[in-house]
Amino acid sequence: MPCLMVALLLLASGQVSADSGEKRIESGHFLAWEIEVEAPFTLTYQIVVESGPNVEVYLMTAKEYGRFLGGEDFQSISSGNGAASSFDETIGLDKGRYFLVVDNPFISLSSENESSSSRASLVDYDISAVQRGHSLSLEMILAMGSVVLLGMVLIAFATFMREGR
Repeated sequence: MPCLMVALLLLASGQVSADSGEKRIESGHFLAWEIEVEAPFTLTYQIVVESGPNVEVYLMTAKEYGRFLGGEDFQSISSGNGAASSFDETIGLDKGRYFLVVDNPFISLSSENESSSSRASLVDYDISAVQRGHSLSLEMILAMGSVVLLGMVLIAFATFMREGR
């Protein structure tokens, strides 16, 4: 299975990595993104087949990707296994090295009547990875701000009640 493209997404501390676009995947080929991160992160991807046969999408560890390349049985982390025309998933993952693969496994047996380009899939993709700790920091700031605001309201109410007597 030849790889049509390999793009590298590196997620540094507190940053967002993303890739989006449109690619043609020939019959029997695939797209792969290597995602290597140093902290827990959330991966979100949307894959839509604009034309051509359905594709299969796999999210896997580096070890399983090696098995995929070798034609062996492999385990996918994502739940969206099986051929489909669209995939939309958000998944939390720990630090490590992962691969997101969009595979066009269709191989035409009647090459006389059908060109291989007619079995190509035109795929629109949008992929983003965000460090999880970063969004938790924002939630923590908002929670602390709410507590401070509530404290100020309670102090103002207590002062009002004392002066009202």
